[in-house]
Amino acid sequence: MTKPVRVALLLFLSITLLDSCALFKPRTTEDDKTVNNNNTSSKYSNKVIKDVINTARDYTGTPYKFGGTTRNGMDCSGLVTVAFNSANLKLPRVSADMANVGKEVNIKDLRVGDLVFFITGKEDRISHVGIVTEVAAKDRIMFIHAADSGVKEDNLFTKYYQKTFVKATRPF
Repeated sequence: MTKPVRVALLLFLSITLLDSCALFKPRTTEDDKTVNNNNTSSKYSNKVIKDVINTARDYTGTPYKFGGTTRNGMDCSGLVTVAFNSANLKLPRVSADMANVGKEVNIKDLRVGDLVFFITGKEDRISHVGIVTEVAAKDRIMFIHAADSGVKEDNLFTKYYQKTFVKATRPF
């Protein structure tokens, strides 16, 4: 066998082996059945969703800074980007662009890990995003975001957020 043929064969076998490896596919285990029953996004494992939420919560209290992505200052899309990146899940950097990723979901079908979008400025376009962290009741859905007062969790059903809510997506 010539060297190029051996290299090609080795590459083919490596790709085939990696493709079958669980690291490169969403897990499908008993834990994932629990994920669906606990109102979390279903495509990725409970651990991935928890990692995203825990990373976002690690920034609680971080001050707001337009364009920020660090503990010195964070904006809403920066928080979402950093949290999802921690689980190797890539999203666009701007909230209006994030709103075009994934499947739109009805507010009554929200799960932990879903994204919620708002129009909070004078312009008629999405300008704010948060990550659903808890679905406690039909009128108590908590989400984490970077607001003017810093990174915090709020109830989606407060008057202000209901007035500015635009849509929700399940990005992955």
